[in-house]
Amino acid sequence: DEPDSSFTLEQWQRFQNVLNSLKNKGIDIEIPHAANSGGILKYPQSQAALVRLGISLYGYYPSQGLSSNAIVDLKPVLSLKSRLAFIKKVPAGFPVSYGRTYYTRSDTVLATVPVGYADGLNRHLSNVGFALVRGRKVPIVGRVCMDQVVLDISALPEARLEDEVVFYGTQGGETISVEEVAKQLGTISYEVLCAVGKRIPRAYIRNGKLVKVLSFYSKSLQ
Repeated sequence: DEPDSSFTLEQWQRFQNVLNSLKNKGIDIEIPHAANSGGILKYPQSQAALVRLGISLYGYYPSQGLSSNAIVDLKPVLSLKSRLAFIKKVPAGFPVSYGRTYYTRSDTVLATVPVGYADGLNRHLSNVGFALVRGRKVPIVGRVCMDQVVLDISALPEARLEDEVVFYGTQGGETISVEEVAKQLGTISYEVLCAVGKRIPRAYIRNGKLVKVLSFYSKSLQ
């Protein structure tokens, strides 16, 4: 998935040379495979008999450079969601979360969401990250806690308890992509996706309908 293809092509040729050498010695590799998501998307000739699709299985490109040049138009299928669990009105100058790293600048409506860094919401999103509520971006304020995070929902007077919150994904006409979050954190989308914790239930959707929810703590919640 690097811009310079020269070393990748050299690796592929070495791989072919090894296969040919083995074949000449009477060793036939029935199912050769070398291509990961980047290889599949950028080097069709490397697909061989099998491919190892990883991050692109979730609709994400291995790197930003591939998104505009890939032979496949990927659509993200993974979202990280929660719900508003608590709403509180506070005055100006109110400290939020551990360490008082954020003070409200005016009368503010805060919402607590039961997702934290133990679930994979990176602590470095404290005071800089965003979430979607009712189709609008709202800021994360204060430090991301182990099990909870606080949002400023002052711009959403219509917000109510149990409203859906999206950290990665689309809601209404707004989207927070995993690539966007990775860029904020100075990392790659792989790390952001792999960080989603085991205690987050996995909800599977088919044709717009919920078909199953799996949890680490129980084989199936439905």
